[in-house]
Amino acid sequence: YTPTGTYSYAYGYGDFIGTQKFVGVRFYIGTDQHYGWIRVRLGDYLDPMTIVDWAYESTPGIGILAGDAGDITRPIPTIDAGVSTTDQQIITVDVSFNEEVQGLEIEDFFVTNGIASNLIEVTAGTEYTIEVTASTEGTVIVELPVGSVTDLSGNENSQAITSWMYALGGTAVEIASGDGIALYPNPVHDQLHIELESESDISIINTSGELVYSKKQVTSESVDVSLYVPGIYILRIERNDKIIHRKIVIE
Repeated sequence: YTPTGTYSYAYGYGDFIGTQKFVGVRFYIGTDQHYGWIRVRLGDYLDPMTIVDWAYESTPGIGILAGDAGDITRPIPTIDAGVSTTDQQIITVDVSFNEEVQGLEIEDFFVTNGIASNLIEVTAGTEYTIEVTASTEGTVIVELPVGSVTDLSGNENSQAITSWMYALGGTAVEIASGDGIALYPNPVHDQLHIELESESDISIINTSGELVYSKKQVTSESVDVSLYVPGIYILRIERNDKIIHRKIVIE
């Protein structure tokens, strides 16, 4: 007897069809042994198995639990100047993270109306200080943008921002500024009026780095802030590849 062809047949048995299961794996990268898992979806004989996702432990010889995808949480920075209004031109600012990070440089800080210098690591990877020197009287803003550093798993940081008023008399309030920007009244408790000399994208950010308002391509805008929590906010103005920050005080 000489076979003229082949025939195969798969039969799904039990309650596994339509479910997801894990397959443990062990493999080598070079001479290092690693452990991982593969999540598969089990189907019928027409579509018997589909790989859903997978992960492995990057440290050789260390096990990993099924379904553990590792650390995927952004490190959260906090910037604290410790003042809201001051007559001190140079302020020591505390910078902290909720987990260990790597790669922080003084050049990562974006400062409006000032210069950042003298980055000191107080506690390895989590606590730092910088010195910020105000350029002129008015609002000083310090921002650490998204993606400035990473944690040990490679996750980029979220944004952090803070500000204070530098005034030799200790009582100055900024109502309007240069760069073709008029911002009034400030402090404000109901309607904030923003006048710009050219179309710009605007956003309002609280001191936790959370976006509370945004609008694109405006030259004149009135924002109802009556329901905002009283405190300090930052107006971010973007135009012609330039970013300008202004401090807003909501009462």
